[in-house]
Amino acid sequence: MKLTAEIHCHTIYSHGTGTIEDNVIAAREKGMNKIIISEHGPGHMVARKNTNATYMDMKKEIMELRKKYPDMEILMGLEANVISMNGDLDVDEELLEIVEVLYCGIHLMSIPKNISTFFNMQIMNTLSSKFGWFRNRQTRINTNALIKAIEKYPLRMITHPDTRGPVDIIELAKATENHGVILEINDTQSKLNEDDIRLIEKSGINITYAVGSDAHSKKDIGKWENARNILKKSGISLDKVWNVEE
Repeated sequence: MKLTAEIHCHTIYSHGTGTIEDNVIAAREKGMNKIIISEHGPGHMVARKNTNATYMDMKKEIMELRKKYPDMEILMGLEANVISMNGDLDVDEELLEIVEVLYCGIHLMSIPKNISTFFNMQIMNTLSSKFGWFRNRQTRINTNALIKAIEKYPLRMITHPDTRGPVDIIELAKATENHGVILEINDTQSKLNEDDIRLIEKSGINITYAVGSDAHSKKDIGKWENARNILKKSGISLDKVWNVEE
């Protein structure tokens, strides 16, 4: 199996250690021909200083790198944050115009839209993740929030589902199938495992998956040992994986 694209990575624009070019070079040296720079949205604590002007600077840098590395497809992505139980993301219309590939995920370090979300998602998901408390309740809240985000925004992928809070993977998969959204198998922190994939496939839900390294340094670009093992154990056809081929 070969990883053809790095589709989830971070840079010095948040808590990554590499520049955009560092990540591009690393992907190129590892034989990939595509990279999506998917920095955190401004609603994440590590990216809260970023403005739309910051993301525009990133976009300009990416456009220059396309000229420098014509053999690489380099895209401007964004890992937006779910900031309300109604599926609102930390993006506005101007930022949506800048971004070429939009992802979203639930993050415990995101800045909530209101006090209700702070309690019901940040605090309660933290308790659920650490101690398993209120799992059924949190599953309903998280699943509903992600489905509403899928319905509201032009999303390409849900990042690390079930990692920062439990979700109903079947209900989420149904929503992604209906809207053509990908589910990520995150190499760093994925709880979407071979059992989940088998369950989705057995249910007859036809979706696409993708492998993301979630790299925060250039050395981790293209890292996918954990995700590769999940794919092997699941027995899924690689035709269903966005960025992996034989």
